Amino acid sequence: MSEAKPASGAPPAWIRTVTTVSGAVLLAIVLFVLGSALLPGWWAAAVTGWVGGVASAGVLVGLLCGAVFTLVPVAIGVIAVRWHRPWRTRLIIGGVALLLTLPLVLTIAIDVASTTAALDAKVDMQIGAPSFTGAMYAGALGSAVVAAVLILLLLRWRRSRKEVSALRGTVAKSKETDRARRQREEAAEEARTQVAREAAERARERETRTVGEAHDAEHATSETPEPGKERNRGDGNAAGH
Repeated sequence: MSEAKPASGAPPAWIRTVTTVSGAVLLAIVLFVLGSALLPGWWAAAVTGWVGGVASAGVLVGLLCGAVFTLVPVAIGVIAVRWHRPWRTRLIIGGVALLLTLPLVLTIAIDVASTTAALDAKVDMQIGAPSFTGAMYAGALGSAVVAAVLILLLLRWRRSRKEVSALRGTVAKSKETDRARRQREEAAEEARTQVAREAAERARERETRTVGEAHDAEHATSETPEPGKERNRGDGNAAGH
């Protein structure tokens, strides 16, 4: 008789994985299309307004944008993967993480300049935001390395915690085994001591009984008159008369 499977509204794990990956790829394609055709002018105007044509400001803003728009999406993506919530919720969170990479996608699209709008935006950024693009690449790359190191450290820390927990369980089990063994040894020693105590008590009882019997025999012997002494006592009485 087959066991009834529990009813669940969530699809199988492989379907969720395929759906998540497909959705992420599709969203990335859409973002790239938007970044290539529709949004380069808006992003170039925003960046030139922040930098104001100053190269040092372009480096600072570029590093800051590269770090923020790399670390934040990575952190949100890790939360979406590790968070124990329904798969739809995690898919939405993953979409938000990808959406936050839009500034980086726009910068790449403008730098590639595959469309007329992107080419015009690239010229505007070269004039109004010098050194911004290279600084943003550097910030994104450095942040990606930092994020990878942090994720590796987090995974190693979790593995170490599991190993420590397993080791503690082994030590606790070993202590419990030793405690049970000591209890058995103590019980056996107590049983042997009890047997020895009972044997000693029986030996003392036998010794006491033997001594009492000997004393009774000696007392009975001392009260019984000897035949020679009884005859001598009788002859003495006859001579007196």
